[in-house]
Amino acid sequence: MIALRNWIGTKLTRIERARGKSKLNKLKAKKLIDIVLDASEAAGIRMFVSEGTALGAVRQQDFIDDDTDIDFGFLPQDLEVYRNQVIPQIVSSGMVLIKNSDRPTKCLQTYHKEGESVDIHMWAPGMECPDVPGPCDVLLPLLEPFQEVTLAGRKVWAPSNAYLEFLYGKDYLTPKPRFKPSQLDRSTD
Repeated sequence: MIALRNWIGTKLTRIERARGKSKLNKLKAKKLIDIVLDASEAAGIRMFVSEGTALGAVRQQDFIDDDTDIDFGFLPQDLEVYRNQVIPQIVSSGMVLIKNSDRPTKCLQTYHKEGESVDIHMWAPGMECPDVPGPCDVLLPLLEPFQEVTLAGRKVWAPSNAYLEFLYGKDYLTPKPRFKPSQLDRSTD
């Protein structure tokens, strides 16, 4: 019953956000970041922020104003440890798995707690990629060198600035409300 309520809460929260009625609750989001990072650090794997979460961490050391979820990534060498150690710790913290796309071309889990969502992706060759149509292959070489930055007072790993430039344009340090990487014209790059 609790899982059903969390699922319904997540769907309603996302609908409200899509209509511009609700933003990411930064205090709750900070708690979820702590849960995920504490679990991954205890398991000895490097979890990194990605997509809009990485953009906010690099650009303003906080969440971007119009973000609707928290995004993390990990590399394929950490998959078994993620499955066997990180997931159980995340779930034991009260986060509820609401989406599990664990198939050969996509590894994505979405967790929910207190109206906020966390997406965790595995970044690997041939895998579907968040924010870019097709496989992640074009973005994989841009992830490194990872950089340590601060997000909401917590040290986190983020992909390189080249990754952010590819997703958000050369002016990624300039806020663009409601911008999505799919809006970027890459035909001139």
